[in-house]
Amino acid sequence: MDKSTSFWILPLFLTPYLYGEGTGLLTRGLYGNVEYSYNQDIISDQNNRATQNSFAQRYTLGKRGSIYSPNLLTYLLQGSFLVNESKNESSTTSGSYSTKSSNYRLNTNFLSATVYPFSVYGEKTTTPYSSVQTGSSLSYNETSDRYGINGNARLSGANLRYGFTNSNLQRDGSFDSETRNNDDYTVSISQSYTEGGVSASYSDSTRDYVRNDKSNGMNQLWSDKNRDATINGNWNIDKTLKATSILSYRDSSYMNIKNLTANANLYWTPNDKYNGGVNLNVNKMGDITNTVIGGNSNYRLTPEFMTTQNVSLYRSAGGFGDQTMGSASLGGNYSKTLENDLTVNTGVSLFAKTEKNNMPSDLNMTTRDRDMYSYTISSGASKMIKSIKTNISANVSYYDSFSTLEEKTKRFNANLMLSSTIAEDINYRLSVYYIKDENQFLSAMDGNFSYQSSEILTLDNSINYVQDIGFRGKLTMGGGVMYSVTKSDKEASMSRVAPHVSSSFTYQFFQAMFFNSMLSASQDSVSDLTNYSASMGLNYTLRMVTMSLGGRHMQQKGGTSQDRAQSSAYFKISRRF
Repeated sequence: MDKSTSFWILPLFLTPYLYGEGTGLLTRGLYGNVEYSYNQDIISDQNNRATQNSFAQRYTLGKRGSIYSPNLLTYLLQGSFLVNESKNESSTTSGSYSTKSSNYRLNTNFLSATVYPFSVYGEKTTTPYSSVQTGSSLSYNETSDRYGINGNARLSGANLRYGFTNSNLQRDGSFDSETRNNDDYTVSISQSYTEGGVSASYSDSTRDYVRNDKSNGMNQLWSDKNRDATINGNWNIDKTLKATSILSYRDSSYMNIKNLTANANLYWTPNDKYNGGVNLNVNKMGDITNTVIGGNSNYRLTPEFMTTQNVSLYRSAGGFGDQTMGSASLGGNYSKTLENDLTVNTGVSLFAKTEKNNMPSDLNMTTRDRDMYSYTISSGASKMIKSIKTNISANVSYYDSFSTLEEKTKRFNANLMLSSTIAEDINYRLSVYYIKDENQFLSAMDGNFSYQSSEILTLDNSINYVQDIGFRGKLTMGGGVMYSVTKSDKEASMSRVAPHVSSSFTYQFFQAMFFNSMLSASQDSVSDLTNYSASMGLNYTLRMVTMSLGGRHMQQKGGTSQDRAQSSAYFKISRRF
């Protein structure tokens, strides 16, 4: 065994003796982890093959403790170090790179048992990077740090929270350098009552960015500031009536917007049969104001029959013009379970909308005033046939809409679904969908009518098999075919066939060892692609030592692109203490 191999294997064996129980050597509150991993990735196609081999070492050491008393101060101090060495080879180039990064962080919690607890934290990460390839080299140093404070004050009936975070990133590379700095302030207060509660929050964020291109000396810089404020309230007026409200404001220099939003809702539930509500929403952004007033209700006349009602009024003013829309809908649904596990349902809904537009004539837009009406009729049934362990359901619906501008839409839907347990471990599923669309619509740009129609028929069926293997194993196999036909008056008919198969196997050999594997294949006649994939993994844990190994292979053939394949393999071993 050479010296370099002995160096990185040694910590795995020394750790139990240095920090094992009973040694008394810095063991109180001390924890850590030693990890080594190897990865190999191979990507290939008809013209090229690229391979990457990497070996990584990660060392982590931390200490948890308190000063004087946990009620006064608790802390966590941690440091980690990562070394990653990789070698790349391809049909045209080869090279290697190394990364040696470190991370240090400190978290402290003060006065946790009082009504004024707070935390102070800090973290620093450095990542030097270098890459050497045929004819070129690349390197950069990246340093990021973050620190801040957060806490809260538990006042009588109220809770005050506050926080500040500063994060900084500096990156110096071979061709450019950049600096990013963020400052974030937050404060919030909340108060709860028996009848409800109220809360308010405010946040202030500042971002600064500077980038220097070393090739031409050009600088790119920007800075933005965001302010957000929100007030929430909710009140239980009585047992049947509840109100909520939200008022929020955003000022963003990056998006150059000032946005004010107010929302209020009132909910009423007088009994088990009826519930309803009204809402008001106002949003102002720049010189545009949007207002929405709405209401909805649900009434169950009988256990089988329920009605729904909705009304809404929308108003937009400012910007490129004014727009007003009002809508109303009424619906009813009937559902009943008959004898022999047969459930039937039917529904009807009506919808009406009016739209008024006032757009400036110089925008070359032909948005017109219109009234729109539509109705939907649906019906369905489902039945469970216990003797053959099969569930069957079928549904049909028809939708028709028209407007005063002679816009029309007709849509018919039908679907059939079947699920059957053929044997104890075998399940079969079948789904059939049919959609027919006819549309006549008005173009907003030129004001001309366009017509299009389409039909889609889809059949999807699959069979799945699940079998327990021994006491702790499970085998799953499945496969199926999806078939669809699409017809359109604008394009040629298109059919699609997509078969697929898959299998997986898992086994828990004993408590410390777990094995898993997977195989799959699929094909698509439209893209003319065939995909294969396989993977396996083995995980083993013995006390504080964890080992895992595995691999994955994926292959794609056919289609307009070249055949390609991708394989990966890994091995990792770690010990925590």
